[in-house]
Amino acid sequence: MNDVQHPRRRLVATVFLVLFAAVGLLVFRGRLTHEVTLRLELPPFVLDGAGARVPREAFGRLSGQVSTPEGEAASSFGTRASESPIAGPVALRLRAGAHVAEVRLPDVAGGRTLAGRFEVHGDGEARVDLRIVD
Repeated sequence: MNDVQHPRRRLVATVFLVLFAAVGLLVFRGRLTHEVTLRLELPPFVLDGAGARVPREAFGRLSGQVSTPEGEAASSFGTRASESPIAGPVALRLRAGAHVAEVRLPDVAGGRTLAGRFEVHGDGEARVDLRIVD
C-alpha cells in the first residue's frame, strides 16, 4: 500500500506546484518591470516666449519623467539634445502598459513641455514622438 501512495503523492505535489506557479505568474505578471530603452524624437525647433525659433541642438540638457496615463509617476530621466532628431538612449525599468513621457525644455527654449505616449510590452526599445503640450 505504501508503494502505491508514494507515486500518487508525488503526482499530487507536482500538480499543486505547477498550479501554484501558474497562478503566481497570472497575478504578478503586470507587476513585473521591463528593461526599456527610450528614443525621444524631438521637433526640429520650438518657439520661445518671444516667438523666436530655437533649434533642437540649443535645448542642451533635457530632464523628464515617465508616468502612466492616469498620472502615476513611473520614472524620471535626463539626457542631452543634439542636431539629431533622436535624443537618448534613455534606459529605464517600467511596467508593461501605456506610458506618457514628458520633457521639460530649458529656459533657452522658453521652458516649454514636450510629451508623447508609448506602450511597453516587454524588454526592448520604444520610440516616443514628442510634441509641444503648452
